[in-house]
Amino acid sequence: MCMSANFTKNFLPGIATDVIGAIGETTANNRMLDYQAGVASLNATVNRYAARDAYMVGSVAESRRIQEAEQAVGKQKAAAAGGGVSVGAGSPAAMVEQETHLGLLDALMIRYNASKEAWGHTVAAEGYDAQASAYRKSKQSPLLSGFSTFLSGYGDYLTVKLKTS
Repeated sequence: MCMSANFTKNFLPGIATDVIGAIGETTANNRMLDYQAGVASLNATVNRYAARDAYMVGSVAESRRIQEAEQAVGKQKAAAAGGGVSVGAGSPAAMVEQETHLGLLDALMIRYNASKEAWGHTVAAEGYDAQASAYRKSKQSPLLSGFSTFLSGYGDYLTVKLKTS
C-alpha cells in the first residue's frame, strides 16, 4: 500500500478530529475568558460606584456631625445665658470651644474614614480592570490552535513514516 494512502486512511481522520477538537476547545476557552473579563469589568464598575458612594455618605455624615456640634454649642450658650452666666469668658467659653473643637475632630475623622473606604474600592476596581485585561489578552486564535494541532499530527505521521521506512 502507498504511504500517502496509509496517511489518508490511518492518520488523516485522527488528525482532522484533533484539529476540530482543538478549534472547538479554543473557541470555548475564549468564550469563557470573555465571560470572566465581563464579570471582572462589572466588578470594577460596582467598586467605582461604591467608592463614589463612600465619598458621598462620608460627606453627608461629616456635615451632619458639624451641624450637631454647632447645635450642642448653641444649647450650651443658651443654657449658660439662661442661668445668667456670661458665655464669652471663663468655663462656659472653654466648654463651647471644646465642643466646637471635638465636633470638628469628629468630622475630620469621618472624612478620613470615608476616604479610606473609597480608596479601597478604587484600588479594587483597578485590580478588576487589570484582571479583565489579562483575561482578554490570554485569548488564543482558534485557527492557529487548529493549525498547530495539524502540524503536530502531521509530525507524528512523519515520525512513524521514518521509523517504518
